[in-house]
Amino acid sequence: MTARAPSDNVMSCQLPPIERRITEGRLPAGTFCNRGYAFQVFRQADPEFVAVLEDIRWARNTQRAVQTLVDKCARPLVAKNGVVPTKLYSRNADVDAVNAKELAKLPGAVATFTGTDDIQVNPELPKDLRQEAEQRLWRAEFWKDCQAAKTIDLKVGGQGFARGGRVG
Repeated sequence: MTARAPSDNVMSCQLPPIERRITEGRLPAGTFCNRGYAFQVFRQADPEFVAVLEDIRWARNTQRAVQTLVDKCARPLVAKNGVVPTKLYSRNADVDAVNAKELAKLPGAVATFTGTDDIQVNPELPKDLRQEAEQRLWRAEFWKDCQAAKTIDLKVGGQGFARGGRVG
């Protein structure tokens, strides 16, 4: 899509540097916003699908649009050339459960791998600055929000089933 500015439909914002975690629903001071309309569709060739997306975008014929999506998407997912279609889940616990179930179906022993976290600071910095940087990085918020598993179980032939894996 191409965007034109200024107008009232599409909003792009330039945020100031983040100094703290934003927990409120308003934009921080110093945020510059520019609005623009997206008029032209580039990545969708199916005119019916484009019409459905437009109906949803503008809140027109929403029941028909949703029913069209359900009708098109509610079909069996068939493996092609040994690769199953990707399934999307909203919770990591659901992904982990599907992966464990599919992994158990494969023959062979499970190999468990444990990840390690590491921080590398520029070795050319003075020692006291390196140590301070490492300490600050280890205390940073992003470690608390990390979604990566500490361990992962694998078998030969398994490839992340819930994200599109190989059958057989």
